[in-house]
Amino acid sequence: MAAGAPLPELASEFMAECNAIADWWLTHGQDLENGGFWGEVAHNNAPKRDAPKSVILNTRILWFFSVLAVRTDEEAHHAAARRAYHYLRERFVDHNYGGVYWMLDAKGELLDGRKHSYAQAFAIYAFSAYYELSGDSDALDLALMCFDMLETRARDRLHGGYFEAYAQDWGPLADVRLSEKEDNSPKTMNTSLHVLEAFSGLCHALPADHGRRDQAFSALNNILTVYCERVVDMDSGHLRMFMSEDWQDHSHAYSFGHDIESSWLIEKAINVLAADYPAVECYRSQVARLAEISLAEGLLSTGGMADEYDRATGEFTISSWWVQAEAMVGFASRWAHGGGEHYFDAALSIWRHVQQSYLDRQYGEWLWHSRNDVAPELSEYKTGSWKAPYHNGRAMLLMHDILS
Repeated sequence: MAAGAPLPELASEFMAECNAIADWWLTHGQDLENGGFWGEVAHNNAPKRDAPKSVILNTRILWFFSVLAVRTDEEAHHAAARRAYHYLRERFVDHNYGGVYWMLDAKGELLDGRKHSYAQAFAIYAFSAYYELSGDSDALDLALMCFDMLETRARDRLHGGYFEAYAQDWGPLADVRLSEKEDNSPKTMNTSLHVLEAFSGLCHALPADHGRRDQAFSALNNILTVYCERVVDMDSGHLRMFMSEDWQDHSHAYSFGHDIESSWLIEKAINVLAADYPAVECYRSQVARLAEISLAEGLLSTGGMADEYDRATGEFTISSWWVQAEAMVGFASRWAHGGGEHYFDAALSIWRHVQQSYLDRQYGEWLWHSRNDVAPELSEYKTGSWKAPYHNGRAMLLMHDILS
């Protein structure tokens, strides 16, 4: 984004797209037959009525509409947040063992009761956001309940960080992967990142005089330290993705999307903590390093952002919508914090690439893959376990804020 670009007009573009995303979800995402939201919707907006419903999809929906409703104060956005909250509270929360379940069937009955730390983190993030919208103390209690599950069940007090997953009763689990694409490692970058994100959201939501404030801030300081010292590799400028219990690296790829997402989420955590834990200021060097290498190695000639890079084969995977969203925010954030105009230019380049290649002008929302790489009808679902209005909706809100 070159100097002299019409920033107010750009900010309006991003807010308009955010509202378009919200409108799509209000029209096509709600499951009026079984409650909550559809578990999967195809590229042409046709719901898959028998698709299971994941906790990741539903917590991300709750987070998005909660944050959006604070901005717009539109009743439709409030109503969507309430719908998502009540469905999560009534269907996904485990009132016997604590935490949230992994998956329900299409009718809302329990399908998979595993307790992934990644899922508990997104529940904390979502319930905290809904509390900030509604002031409903029950939502904050649920966020703190999931926080307690992570702290008492999943936190590694010896080596630091959080273990990946457990059985429904928080017993041991042999296969702790989030998906078949993951390595079966006891600790991962992905879970660590989203625990960091969740604790930042919880600390932001907690009232200054709340009795749990000090505990939450201490936990955020701890995971930020672990993330910056164990997960971020300052030599390469990338993240270690899969690790042993004692943080030995077993990664086989670099993830540009997570690299640049981490840069701005680390910055956010530092800003939340700085007044109480001034020592975290040293981690701004991790922010700068991740953004620098992401720009140097990940920005493609198409104007878009690369996804994963296999270190053994030297091959890139086909890039996804969420990588573009996070790269926009990460580069724009780096520019806003004095990183230089080239970061501004990179963010605008990616936005124009998204407009040309990812926005679905026929059916709405964003395609999973660029239409230049995969035909829309052959792309992954429009809505599903791993696609919600979280990455793109959040990116539109934050780009609007950065440019306003």
